Amino acid sequence: MTNQPDLQSLLFQALTARRGIVVSTNSVDILKARLYKTRANLKESHPQLMDLTIQTSRQNPLTEVWIVKSNLKESQDAG
Repeated sequence: MTNQPDLQSLLFQALTARRGIVVSTNSVDILKARLYKTRANLKESHPQLMDLTIQTSRQNPLTEVWIVKSNLKESQDAG
């Protein structure tokens, strides 16, 4: 995970994106762990980050992490 963007920036990019973002990495598990930790550290000052889901890509599970808005799944299930 060399030259990776700031983890906090990734979370805020996902929050402001329409659905979320895709992050490429050479270590999915490490990136996910770091994102979870960063989100937990920011939850007091930015509770809206808890509305994001961090998951392994379905299409490229070895190289991509998805950071998506949790409420998208709920709205799709309702519709």
